[in-house]
Amino acid sequence: MQSPPFETNRPERPSNISNLKMGALGLLQFAVKVFLHFLAWPLLSLGYPICASIKAIEANSVSGTQKLNTYWVVFSLVLLFEHAFVMLLQWFPFWPYIRLMIVCWLVISDFGGASYVYKHLICSGLSLYPQIVINWFNKRSESSFKRLKLVAEVVRFLMENGAEALEKLIASKFGFRWRWGRGVC
Repeated sequence: MQSPPFETNRPERPSNISNLKMGALGLLQFAVKVFLHFLAWPLLSLGYPICASIKAIEANSVSGTQKLNTYWVVFSLVLLFEHAFVMLLQWFPFWPYIRLMIVCWLVISDFGGASYVYKHLICSGLSLYPQIVINWFNKRSESSFKRLKLVAEVVRFLMENGAEALEKLIASKFGFRWRWGRGVC
């Protein structure tokens, strides 16, 4: 038997109301994603703490300033961690949401997240061997100072005596002849 000519096998079109609902739902999902990805992170991690810092400074509050200093130290470490492991964190699709939850935990003073992290991770890590950390930084600064001093001396020698004199000095000290522009011969 043949079907009547006015009937088709196409599915029914959704009504305009269901199109409107789907469009509004899509718009709402888009708005939530934009808020979470682009607005919530800066507002919670920077906007609120900056306003609270200004209030604490103006009120001359020691405890408020201490809490906010703790937050800024921990927050900077979170940013350093994120910067150091950016290639690894790209593989975690939920990292922006996890970061937002971490910042909420750090910012909201009722949770005490920043002071907890500072007391249990930062202070305990630095108080174990502070002299080792200080010595390490001193060695690094001394070696970089020596390198800078050497470069300054070489530049001074070049300016005073010229390139040929530097060539002769290097050849006499190290036993080879350096030809500018051609490398070691």
